[in-house]
Amino acid sequence: MDIITLTKEQIYLFHEEALKVYGGEAGIDELTDGKIESILAQQSGYFEYDKYPSVFDKASMLLCFFC
Repeated sequence: MDIITLTKEQIYLFHEEALKVYGGEAGIDELTDGKIESILAQQSGYFEYDKYPSVFDKASMLLCFFC
């Protein structure tokens, strides 16, 4: 089963929607892109080892890192 992973653009869209619904400030600075890319890089395995093999593992990792 192929797992479709999130992109940085999708994260920004989620963030914009959350701001519309819940309010708050954008809070995006020059370091934001690098932080998001670092978190999203965790979705992929390295050297044939996937630290988060299931879609549920990946989802919980993303939730934890983004919170």
